[in-house]
Amino acid sequence: MTFVQRVGLPIVEDINIVCEYRPVFEGHAYPPGSAPDHDRYTKIVGMAPVIIFEVVTNDYTDEPRRSAFQLTEQEFVELRDSMNRALEQLETMKKSIQLTTDRGKGRTKGK
Repeated sequence: MTFVQRVGLPIVEDINIVCEYRPVFEGHAYPPGSAPDHDRYTKIVGMAPVIIFEVVTNDYTDEPRRSAFQLTEQEFVELRDSMNRALEQLETMKKSIQLTTDRGKGRTKGK
């Protein structure tokens, strides 16, 4: 039985991050309820930075699944900050487990 089968949650196999600029048009190609306005939907009024964040997972079926998300720079910074805080929690947890393990070893040696 694999780890995924025991735990029941997919594992992350790969993460892909792509930074790009996308054009911002003055109008939509086909606005609802009106005829398209060629001058508006073909006019680029700016460029917007976008981060594509793709996660490839694998579950008990052993079939990879891809999920992609579009993030703004601010959302990407918030994700990074959240991951850094989670890493701090992991380090705290590992230290706590090590202290408990060390204390247990000390008691065993004293008997």
